[in-house]
Amino acid sequence: MDQTFALSPPLYQANRAVRVATNHSETKSRIAQQRIRRSSHAEVRGVRCEVRNGILYLRGTVTSFYLKQLSQEAVRTLEGIAAISNDVEVIGFFQRYGSGTLLNSFTTPPVSVL
Repeated sequence: MDQTFALSPPLYQANRAVRVATNHSETKSRIAQQRIRRSSHAEVRGVRCEVRNGILYLRGTVTSFYLKQLSQEAVRTLEGIAAISNDVEVIGFFQRYGSGTLLNSFTTPPVSVL
């Protein structure tokens, strides 16, 4: 006797709906990430995007509230997003780059006296 196993239509449709919703979220996440990566600010380009249940989550760290806002503005007009959860953390410049970075950039080279 030949046995074949097939998904019943309701179960198949439910699985298909989950798969479509997942693909939709992945597509929106990819589009949002592309918009973030187009930013002229390197720190903003490091922000990560993820879409789940119609909500766009932004995560990462930047050194100013201005850069946090820029990351949100880059994806604000993305269609099909119900809300944006901007979880980008603002940390201090020295916390990110270290205390010697700024000082090293201002040191002057030695001057030879003739």
